[in-house]
Amino acid sequence: MSSKSAEFDLACQLTISLVTEYRISRRVSEQFDAFMSGFNELIPQELINVFDERELELLIGGMSEIDVDDWQKHTDYRG
Repeated sequence: MSSKSAEFDLACQLTISLVTEYRISRRVSEQFDAFMSGFNELIPQELINVFDERELELLIGGMSEIDVDDWQKHTDYRG
């Protein structure tokens, strides 16, 4: 590989990395910071730190499948 080709490849990798970082984090950093501020008002950060990302997703979003039998067993209908 020639040095020009290697330099071009490196420049492409750097450009892709910087564009990706911007699109994923920097472009929405203000919105993300506002979200985290509000989220941390509801649940302090020290309580969240004990969970990994999968556990936190499950706590926030719940199960993806609905177990109707479980709902019926644990629901108290009145009225």
